[in-house]
Amino acid sequence: MRDGTALALAAGCSARSGAGRRWRRWISNRPLRWGSLGLVLVTGAAAGAPLLAPFDPLEQHLDAALSPPSLVHPFGTDNFGRDILSRTLHGSRVDLMMGLGLVLFPLVLGTPVGCVAAYRGGVLDALVMRLAEIAVAFPFFVLVIAIIAMLGPGLANMYLAVTIVSWVSYARIARGEIVVMRELEYVQAGRALGLGDGRIVFRHLLPGVGAAVVLFAVSDVVLCILLGTSLSFLGLGVQPPTAEWGAMIADGRNYILTAWWMTTFPGLAIAVIGVTFSLLGDGLAHELRPGR
Repeated sequence: MRDGTALALAAGCSARSGAGRRWRRWISNRPLRWGSLGLVLVTGAAAGAPLLAPFDPLEQHLDAALSPPSLVHPFGTDNFGRDILSRTLHGSRVDLMMGLGLVLFPLVLGTPVGCVAAYRGGVLDALVMRLAEIAVAFPFFVLVIAIIAMLGPGLANMYLAVTIVSWVSYARIARGEIVVMRELEYVQAGRALGLGDGRIVFRHLLPGVGAAVVLFAVSDVVLCILLGTSLSFLGLGVQPPTAEWGAMIADGRNYILTAWWMTTFPGLAIAVIGVTFSLLGDGLAHELRPGR
């Protein structure tokens, strides 16, 4: 009885000490700490936008058009009298979802394709790599614009266009990892035991590429948000009157000398979210590096 109690106490102490070590590592990792804090604030602002926004983001007050920042409108108003603060808060929801979606779809498609191609090798691997080389041969942004121009503007077509082009990045990362891992002893043992290729790839090899793919995906979120806002700026992404940072900057470019707040605050929001995910990527790279 006493032995059981002692074992339980030892297990509890070990769990607490492990949690303490993880907490100290998180505190000592400044990029991860500040990136996590920034992510909490950004996602909190996006989730609470309906409560935090002082006005409806689509509500027009033409008598207050182009009003400078004030106590009533802390970020000023645009050329239609819409509150910039409210539109920036609601735009964070659109841009966060856009950035995550533009990463998620290529990741889900490209990672398994790269794993299967590397494991099977031969014709399949050569075919996947030739497709990847063809996609990489064209300028990324130009190719995305060309596809959207054929499909038509809109958020759904933007997701489709980016997925068609971006899956190759995740496939190449996964392939590079699997080419090394497929020769390891535990994979050879799985083959000797008669495990199917699907089980080896998806249950034993795919989890092993997680760290490399996650690190790339966190950094890719920043680029995808910039891509999405750029396409919206050009009129190929989110369509008016939806509050979105790129579209807001496009609306304010004609008033940049007389109503600087129309472009400044959405631009600052893009910068904040970019720094946040960059810090997260640096912090995670430090935590997930081999031997850590």
